[in-house]
Amino acid sequence: AAHNWDGLRREARQLENDMEASLNSFAKLGTKSMDSRGGGAGAMEHVAMEIETLLARLTDIVEAMEAYLASNAAASGNPTMAHTLERHSEILNDYKREFRKRKGT
Repeated sequence: AAHNWDGLRREARQLENDMEASLNSFAKLGTKSMDSRGGGAGAMEHVAMEIETLLARLTDIVEAMEAYLASNAAASGNPTMAHTLERHSEILNDYKREFRKRKGT
């Protein structure tokens, strides 16, 4: 689907906010399940699936931003847009690393 740049940026920021909240929930559940010997396993599984969905959506948005820059001559030379894309890409990779670490994989 063709998106405009501002729409992609807004969606990326929203997904990043959701991701932050979900990772925090996941961390809290992880702490609780260690305390109660696995009582929160079902809830953790649910949040883990939510995080994987958010990661997939954020990956799609970052790829759409890359495609937008690649196919738009005016945008491809714009350093601000290139920096924005790079930043969202870094954030996505940080979230992936963080999630793997917390999941223990």
